[in-house]
Amino acid sequence: MSSSIVTCAVPGCASVLMDQDALQMHMDSEHQDINKTSTGKAVEGKTVTRSSPYPKTKPASVPAENAKTKRIAKILNYQDPCSPHTSYLISTPFLDSIGFVHHTYFKTLHCLACQIAYLPANALGHASSQHDLKNEDGAALMAALVEEHELVTHEDDVISPMPFGPPVEALVIEDGFKCVRCNKAGKSAKTLANHFPQEHKGDDTPTKNRTIVTKVQTFMRPQPLRYFAVTESLSQVDQLSPYAVFMHDVYPAIPAPFAPLSMDKNDVDPLVLMTRWNIHLQPFLQSRPSIESLVSLAQIPDKNDPIFGGLHAHVIEYMKVTRALADGAQFLILRMLDCYPLEPQGSWKPHSNDDTLRNYAVPVTAFITAVLRSCHAHVSQYQFPLSPSQIGLVEKLYSALKDNSPITSIMIHTLLYNLVAIPADGSDLNQWKCPLVCWLAVSGLRDGGRFMPAYDYTRVLAKWEYQLRNLHLYQAIQRATEYEDNLLGSVRHQCSTYLVDGSMTPWNSLRDHQRYASSLVLRQAAPAKIDWSDDMSKISCLGTTLELSRLRTGLQKICSSVKSRMEKLCNGNLLPISVPADLTEDLTDIRPGFSWLKQGPFMEPKLGLLEVLFTHPDYSLATVDQFGVFRWNHQGLRKLRGDIAALTEELAVLCFMTPAPPPRGTEFVDTRLSNAQIPRNVHKSFGTWFIHQRTKTSSLTESLSWVPTLCPDLVAGLLDFFLVAVRPLECVVAHALDGPSGQAKHEEFVWMANGKQYDSEQFSHILQRITSAHMGVGLSLHIWRHIAVSLMREFIPPTSIQDNFGDKTMNHNTNMARRIYAREVGHLPSLTTDAMLESRRFCEMWHDVLGVGKSPCPVPLRATNYQQHAHLTGNHPAAPAAPAVDVAQLTALVSASVNTSFEALKVHLEDLIQKAVVNGVSVAMRSLSQEGPPLRQPPVPQFTPCPRPYSPGLPDSSASKPANTSELTYSVDQRDPFKPSSDEEQETQGSMEVDSQPLSSAPSYLQYSTPVHYDAPNPSHRPTYMTGSAAEDTAFVGVSIARDLLRQGLNNPHASFISHAQYELVACSLARDRNVIGILPTGGGKSMCYELPALLYRDQLSIVFVPFVSLIQDQIRRASERGVKAAKFSQTSDPAKDLQILFVSWEHAADQRLHNFIQSIRKNVSYFRGLK
Repeated sequence: MSSSIVTCAVPGCASVLMDQDALQMHMDSEHQDINKTSTGKAVEGKTVTRSSPYPKTKPASVPAENAKTKRIAKILNYQDPCSPHTSYLISTPFLDSIGFVHHTYFKTLHCLACQIAYLPANALGHASSQHDLKNEDGAALMAALVEEHELVTHEDDVISPMPFGPPVEALVIEDGFKCVRCNKAGKSAKTLANHFPQEHKGDDTPTKNRTIVTKVQTFMRPQPLRYFAVTESLSQVDQLSPYAVFMHDVYPAIPAPFAPLSMDKNDVDPLVLMTRWNIHLQPFLQSRPSIESLVSLAQIPDKNDPIFGGLHAHVIEYMKVTRALADGAQFLILRMLDCYPLEPQGSWKPHSNDDTLRNYAVPVTAFITAVLRSCHAHVSQYQFPLSPSQIGLVEKLYSALKDNSPITSIMIHTLLYNLVAIPADGSDLNQWKCPLVCWLAVSGLRDGGRFMPAYDYTRVLAKWEYQLRNLHLYQAIQRATEYEDNLLGSVRHQCSTYLVDGSMTPWNSLRDHQRYASSLVLRQAAPAKIDWSDDMSKISCLGTTLELSRLRTGLQKICSSVKSRMEKLCNGNLLPISVPADLTEDLTDIRPGFSWLKQGPFMEPKLGLLEVLFTHPDYSLATVDQFGVFRWNHQGLRKLRGDIAALTEELAVLCFMTPAPPPRGTEFVDTRLSNAQIPRNVHKSFGTWFIHQRTKTSSLTESLSWVPTLCPDLVAGLLDFFLVAVRPLECVVAHALDGPSGQAKHEEFVWMANGKQYDSEQFSHILQRITSAHMGVGLSLHIWRHIAVSLMREFIPPTSIQDNFGDKTMNHNTNMARRIYAREVGHLPSLTTDAMLESRRFCEMWHDVLGVGKSPCPVPLRATNYQQHAHLTGNHPAAPAAPAVDVAQLTALVSASVNTSFEALKVHLEDLIQKAVVNGVSVAMRSLSQEGPPLRQPPVPQFTPCPRPYSPGLPDSSASKPANTSELTYSVDQRDPFKPSSDEEQETQGSMEVDSQPLSSAPSYLQYSTPVHYDAPNPSHRPTYMTGSAAEDTAFVGVSIARDLLRQGLNNPHASFISHAQYELVACSLARDRNVIGILPTGGGKSMCYELPALLYRDQLSIVFVPFVSLIQDQIRRASERGVKAAKFSQTSDPAKDLQILFVSWEHAADQRLHNFIQSIRKNVSYFRGLK
């Protein structure tokens, strides 16, 4: 709808008025000294018909030298870009790194996360302090940016746009008011109420009509807050889904991952380490195009190639000629060509099959083509080391091919003989002077920067060995007349000069490479000795003692924690994946980039989790502006990456501890999801396998190994979801934050955190931290490997396989079959059915030992008097028949089984005892509170119900709740809380039944204590009975209120909860009307439940019971850093009266001095219990 407005035409004034009357009043009050223009005419406002969302006004002419006035004129003409594909916002890599964008029209810098504009001098500080985003060269880059784009550097230079125009991009839109007589705007009506009588004296407009309710924005914060009115509807924001825009515009443009070739010896194939191909070709391996061009150099030419298409046929013809010559040669000549000096046996046999001959001609053709291409400006720019005479031979052949001239066998032979059969000048000092050695490096390169494996290399070398014998035989025939014994003497000369061991010739270079490539074998590592308790329930390694019951329970807890983190990422959405249990793949497929995920899709859509996260309340991953432009929010991406890193840590611990045998740290962190220079490690073959190849023996033998380990079904399901749903998302995030190289790392390696691959030392710290939190003892890589080896020896019997019938039908016994085909001896780096079946059986027993298998935990072998060496190996005679029932042995077996069950029960009982401690403190607090007036309630606003989150994949907690358990309620009641009604008794019974469930089955969000509680702070309130988890509907401090209190306590306007579970815990503690147990992971923010009340209510004392004395000093330090006075309870002296937090160890909880102290100050005590 069109409407008329009036603008003041006085230079420097941009007031917008509603009509001519308002303009006149404005002139009388603001420009009393201006009555006439130089021509004597009255100054009038200019009426503009608003036919578009933007007022199009032009300011009066201004002096050219007034830069600020020019800027005013430009701002007054601020227009909508009109196109949905354009925007005034631009970014640079530097601005991305600090989370800012540049508004090209207003010359301002805007924080994407806060939607606030900052001056260049303040932008870096804001990014560092509020978002932890830093740039080492930030000051210099910012100065260059200011100069290049003429950014405003002072608040006075920022000119507000016309009122009621479209909102400025990347600025917060807020509710506010505008003065009806001028452009003054603000968030508070009170501010404008004071403004009107001061600035518009004599205006008798009624008070209620002096302001207009509108939307406002402002550029700079915190001061000065100069607001201007905007019309939000004029932004014309299309409600575009970030996920839809990303999938349509961004995702298809993401290139295939690529990372430059690593020079680290742990990332390089042993064959490449020996040949040094990576060093020779390093300048050509820095980008995907350069690699592709170099690979094309050594490719066999297409038969339709106008120049090289017929070359292969000429080479085959030449090899047929040499075969005919060899067929007519004497046997002694063939023996010399086979081995010189002569061996008692053996002779060279030329291939009679034409197909084999054609296959052997392929590398020869590829070599000649590569040399010809390099001499004629090939795109790779690679040059072979050729002498002038060799270049002449190359040009001669090239001219013949180009002119389609006849090509004879002698022409082919002469070129090959001079390039590959005889030593090149200087090749004794530098192997790269030999054209053949150079070609082997180039031809060994594969797409993606990987080199050919040793097995393929041996076949290439075998073909060249055959070809060199051909060349020397042909050359000997050409020079036979020069020797007294003709061909025999000529052959003897060729062999003694070029084919004898110890000489620096291309032949010996090939032979050395062949011997090394054929010797890459597997080796094994040895276990260590450790100590066991008498009942085999505890194991000690280097002073670290681990209870097996805590090991098993801890693994279950870690599984539950991983599942909870995945559910949190899903945000209540069900994202099913379909990975068949019988999925298999080709273990020998070593194509670059191949993994079992390529056999999918296993989830639709592929990036379904990303679609969920675009709307997740905990993240702000990206925005789509009003013109449809997609932008990543780097702060949100980093927060998401941090949460995924926490999930990855726990999942990595599971995948390290549960398969067997456990790899070394360097082996585990190099676990590859897809093929690269080293083949992948994660395979699917009726289960999930980790096949470790970079083992200890790899460094000793310079060869890869194959050690298969099976992942338990429980962990495999978590890993499948991680690889199918989470890892594609990680790749997208890595590309946005780290570029293609970061994406390539995530495509190749499994264990990545915050854009970097784990290293062994880092993972060892992770393992110690997580096992300490869930098992009560920190296990390093070194300690766990020793413990695991001993567990295997004490719980899993050795194999005792006799000769297999199938092996005998192949005319060898099983011992020989293993030596040739299986992995035990390791003569070949491959796996067989025998090896995989043995590994599966062994790993499944190992899963049972850890309590994550399909069968109950076994008892130690020693409990059955099992003899470690009384088993069959090879062709040993059969063991004698088992004796009659041994009562002592049976008793020991039953005792061991019972002890195992009791150890597991003990862990669960300890958890129940911890809950009982809370109840005891609650009762004590109740008795104390009855002796005096009720404790003062904190000034918490009204309560709001907390919605119940949906947890995908977990059964509904209400389904398992007893039928007689009433719904959770909270109300103010004057009844005596010590006389519960029959309904309350039923509720109590129901809650106790829920509490009796094993810990591993409890949800891992937040679990309230379930027995009867009496609310300590206020005796007039009825007891609050809580069952299930925090997912139950209950009333406590709302999210916004709790967040405001958090920011108030921390004095940080941008503070927020790190998780919904932390909010629930803090909200309950602020409400102070219930007892609660918070089960959060390490770093989940449990301590905030008592630190925040201490910050908000500094006149009161919070008493915190801490289970471990070692944690108290750390908690005191943390409290001191937040400005809270804290101390540890001492039995020898009373605490200071001005304390805000008193930390008490559990052993002092019943101390009479503490009870007397509490009773003396009971009016000001808030109780919280810290669970660490």
